[in-house]
Amino acid sequence: MHEHRNLCPRVILVIVVVTALQSRAQESIDILLESFDSIVPPALPAGWRSSQRRSAGMNDWGTTSSTTYSPPGAVLVTNATLEQYLATPTIDCRGKTPNRVRMIVRRSGTFTALVTVELSLDSGVTFPMSLGTIGKETGNGVYQPAEFAVSETAAGQGAVVLRWRILPEATGASGTFRMDDIRLTLGGSDGAHADSVIINEIMFTPRSGEPEWIELLNIGHANTDLRGWSLSDAATTARHGIAGNSVIVSPEEYVILTSDTAALFGSRPGIRARCLQTDGFPSLNNGGDFVHLFTRSGGCADSVEYHASWGGAAGVSLERIDSKGPSNEGGNWTSSVDSAGATPGTTNSTARRACDLAAVRMLFPGRCTLEICDVSLTIRNVGRNPAPSWSILLCDDVNRDSVADDGEVIGRMSGTETIAPGDSVTCAVEWVAPVPGKHCLRAQVILEGDERQSNNGVSAVVLIPCLPGSVRINEIMYEPLSGMPEFVELVNASVSAIDLEDCALCDRPTSGGTMNVWKLRGRAFRLPGGRYMALVADSSGMTWFPSLRAADPGLVVSMHASGLGLNNEGDALVLRSAGGVVLDSVAYAPSFHTPDITDTKGRSLELISPALDGISGKNWGTCVDPSGGTPAARNSITVAVFPSHATLLASPNPFSPDGDGVDDVAVLSYSLPVRSSLIRVRVYDVRGRPLRELANIIPSGTEGHLVWDGRDDQGRRARIGVYIAILEAIDGAGGMTFAAKCVVILAARL
Repeated sequence: MHEHRNLCPRVILVIVVVTALQSRAQESIDILLESFDSIVPPALPAGWRSSQRRSAGMNDWGTTSSTTYSPPGAVLVTNATLEQYLATPTIDCRGKTPNRVRMIVRRSGTFTALVTVELSLDSGVTFPMSLGTIGKETGNGVYQPAEFAVSETAAGQGAVVLRWRILPEATGASGTFRMDDIRLTLGGSDGAHADSVIINEIMFTPRSGEPEWIELLNIGHANTDLRGWSLSDAATTARHGIAGNSVIVSPEEYVILTSDTAALFGSRPGIRARCLQTDGFPSLNNGGDFVHLFTRSGGCADSVEYHASWGGAAGVSLERIDSKGPSNEGGNWTSSVDSAGATPGTTNSTARRACDLAAVRMLFPGRCTLEICDVSLTIRNVGRNPAPSWSILLCDDVNRDSVADDGEVIGRMSGTETIAPGDSVTCAVEWVAPVPGKHCLRAQVILEGDERQSNNGVSAVVLIPCLPGSVRINEIMYEPLSGMPEFVELVNASVSAIDLEDCALCDRPTSGGTMNVWKLRGRAFRLPGGRYMALVADSSGMTWFPSLRAADPGLVVSMHASGLGLNNEGDALVLRSAGGVVLDSVAYAPSFHTPDITDTKGRSLELISPALDGISGKNWGTCVDPSGGTPAARNSITVAVFPSHATLLASPNPFSPDGDGVDDVAVLSYSLPVRSSLIRVRVYDVRGRPLRELANIIPSGTEGHLVWDGRDDQGRRARIGVYIAILEAIDGAGGMTFAAKCVVILAARL
């Protein structure tokens, strides 16, 4: 149901006085006049119709001779909890332009329902237009006039019907509502173009130092003089004069009404419209109130019963969307989206444009799997013109900038049907093979000539399920050196990317029930397949671990904490997806360290392979990297497949350490059939005499590299000839030993 902008409840003015203020040349002519005086109660006048909700075959509305406004009769209805209506006979307006409908109303204190006044152009078959609503306070215990402007569409129509319909409330079954002296008139009420001046913007919660204000707009085609006009809130008996002298408002001109023009200009110096300081500006309630605009004769030019739920708050005004739309429909009002919080004296930031297509909402009504995600997008033509050609761009807004970047586009659609003004279209898009995790999808509507780009986009969050085990806890630094940060490393064990936004890592609850929870939030955390992400307590990790300095910055997350609270004696870690799925869990202990490495302080625990079960301590070992950890990089003891035996190779071979920059060193590369061990590597001459020790009981993983520069332990250059390198290793976990050797030729360049 739509209400017309010219709602006028609580106009405390006797009609005789209004008529007396009119000049003879501007007197109203009655098309319909009904005082309910010529029939015997409770019958209705000929042609009048009523609903029959309370008793079958009995009219809900009926005439009465008690408590009338102009004796002997009035029309009465009881019970505010039922939807009941009263309709006029069909009115012939051919050759006529109906202007206003007026009535005198009275309600009891218990009749709490609103009464809407509606218009039909087909003899009462349908009532598509609302002229306004008689407010709850109008006629409370006394008769008061109410009047509404009649839509221009009624001009020249031969089958006009007016209807009064109760909008039921939960209480008020015993309440009564009376009407008397109903008139449908031609001509103006006071010679001014009252119907063309509307309340267009309301600032009821101004910022500090700013006074409350109301913006008026002349939407007509002729000048309007505001001399003698007044303003009020819910207390209509306390009207505040707008202008004592002539104030001519031209078509499309704005006028600002306030209690303090100097303060308003001081708080908003950019105002270019005329500002009028009213005689005692009404105090506007933040939770909702009435704003009534009265003409010189006391008629209601416009009336708004706003609510806080409509918009406007903390320095942001309430703006009218469609200047020709209803005044008392919440959908026609909204908060200003202007950067200044309001638009006094200029076009409303939310005003209806000629060409304006809006993205309204995005939903995910069907499948949402790793294979496909169903996306539903609704767009609406909020402009005045049809939208014949449009398109939609759908993107996965990874960087959260609300812009459809080329690399983020996941779908396009071209519109094939024209969208009429006010109509909506819902489109279905299939997102194939979405990345698991949390996503912020952004849809952008594209329309050539669109006059408002700010409403072209809409965003929505969707969770694509992550499979358990797809992300693993891969490395844990729980006992760092002094000044070294704790960290936990994650690895994407799958082949496709996963977004870890809103994933949570928590430890074991304390005896008091508290636990540490670290959540990835504020941006997308896209982890490619097979890659690593380090959650580091603070940024000092860059100093301690070279792998962090070499990593993709997006895969290094500083938790900005003094520590992660990981217990040195052992703890439990649980990784959950944004949807609450347990991706991995580890209950680590000091026994997980490699047995033959006695000092593990400052060395992380590393998972041998993401393919192995992280629950068992046998699948973990001590980091053998010299820095003590490899966050955001491949673990130092990681192996995909263990070699069958120990190997040792030299390259280049021969090499020539003569300082010319070519083949000056030999790199000895080795592999071992164990996850970790202690190694010793020595170089001997052909007679078996030791020449150089390259490694002496140092921790090692499955693979490694050592460099020989062709010198002995005293730094002297070795002679040209053949040498033998020998690798020895002992597996601390099982006590097994391994050995390998290779020939290294030291030569000279010719």
